Amino acid sequence: LITSNVNTAGSQPLTETMINDLAQKIFEKGGFSDGGDFVIMVPAKQKRAISSFGEKKLDRQDNGRGSVADYFISDFGQFEIVLNNNLQSDELYILDKNRTKVRPLNNREFFHKYLGEVGDSTKGMVLGEYTLEFKQEKAHGRLKGLS
Repeated sequence: LITSNVNTAGSQPLTETMINDLAQKIFEKGGFSDGGDFVIMVPAKQKRAISSFGEKKLDRQDNGRGSVADYFISDFGQFEIVLNNNLQSDELYILDKNRTKVRPLNNREFFHKYLGEVGDSTKGMVLGEYTLEFKQEKAHGRLKGLS
């Protein structure tokens, strides 16, 4: 669904500059003009790459160690990092949650429908049809072709 703000990494590893370049592209097309609730949606491979950006040593009082990033901070704001197992391992999205919603198709919200009696039992099923409502395509971005 995203065609305006698509950057290709050319099989290079993810960098902070790539994310900032994509955010700038969204900004220049007006994507941040109405505010928003932006997230960086990534598969596991790219989440690990973001967590390794500029690893810093932290003094800890317990025995826990490691590196994790839950937010990415840039000149264009703070983005929550959302892990999504449905993405390809070579892609990253910047999405505005305020401009995307899962909505039922017309008159197809979840409902129960009886299928009839079979012997001593009555069977039924829960039905519903939903779609993704995706507004202002230029307020979102995609980075593809990461190594």
